[in-house]
Amino acid sequence: MDTIRLSISTFCSNGMAFMKIGDKMKVINTLTTIEGTLYEGEVVRFQEIEKNGDYRVKDSMGRIWFLDKENLK
Repeated sequence: MDTIRLSISTFCSNGMAFMKIGDKMKVINTLTTIEGTLYEGEVVRFQEIEKNGDYRVKDSMGRIWFLDKENLK
């Protein structure tokens, strides 16, 4: 049976680039919360853009983080 892979793209607010689910991004500044720490230089995968403009990303452990786009490259 054939399988079809669905690719969902989100138009970024800067109007210049498309982000796809699973795109890799690097954390610029260390973020510490009560849920844990996301370290500078860690690679995360893009999930979606929230209504407030934050990026929803997933780290290598599968934890979901909500980060400002300025904190990612």
